[in-house]
Amino acid sequence: MLLVLQQNMLLGEAAESPPVFAGEIPNLTLIKGVPMKARDFSGYFTSADAFSIADDLPDGVSFLASGVMKGTPTEAGTFPVVVRAHNDYGSTDSNAFTIRVKPRTRRANRFAFGKFSRRIS
Repeated sequence: MLLVLQQNMLLGEAAESPPVFAGEIPNLTLIKGVPMKARDFSGYFTSADAFSIADDLPDGVSFLASGVMKGTPTEAGTFPVVVRAHNDYGSTDSNAFTIRVKPRTRRANRFAFGKFSRRIS
């Protein structure tokens, strides 16, 4: 009886599909000090139950196990990032992209907070 249960468990695990990378993750350009629009990376993988990041993100940016990245970058620079997708059976797949955080310029300040917003109000 125990042997049959173990075989069934193994068959059930084998039937679960591993996560598979399903599309190119585009590089991301952000501006230091400007909140980013939340990004959901779960759509780039199939059969994934959780997600993680293999590299350091810019300070101020976080990545959730649901595959969502959000925040306000507080440092400029280039950050290579690897997103890993996991399933409940221990299978993983990953893909890489780059986050580039530009310093905030006077022009970016005017667009995000100055002249443009005054015209709307």
